[in-house]
Amino acid sequence: MLLFACAPLHMRDLRLSGQWQIAIVVGLLLMPLLMHRPLFNLSKFHGVIYCTPVYLVGMLTSLHWKREISALALRADASFGIFFLHPLLIFVIARHGLLPVTGHAAIDFTLWFTAITALSYILTRMFEKAFGAQSRRLIGA
Repeated sequence: MLLFACAPLHMRDLRLSGQWQIAIVVGLLLMPLLMHRPLFNLSKFHGVIYCTPVYLVGMLTSLHWKREISALALRADASFGIFFLHPLLIFVIARHGLLPVTGHAAIDFTLWFTAITALSYILTRMFEKAFGAQSRRLIGA
């Protein structure tokens, strides 16, 4: 209920420039990584702080849905290549000891997931450029 009571504040966020919107959402998304969910929903304000970033992401996504859909469509074209290449990248990165280690499991996982996904995507696009239509036979994309 408190989350929806903050709607006027969220509407002000929607009127900000895109850079400010992204900065606010990214800043707020870091908070749930560093805090736990409110136990048994006892602390309502804690719940608002914990859930607001996801609520804002939903609002911004619906506001900019065309850009989001086109970006997702680009990634969807490469999805099988990413699926095919990511285990190989994990193996190579782990074998060379290049795992991110910050001491915080959530941050390590976020860095690891982002790096593997980005590298898989880049490699998929490189295969597509290098091999054209034959890339589908090599990596499925």
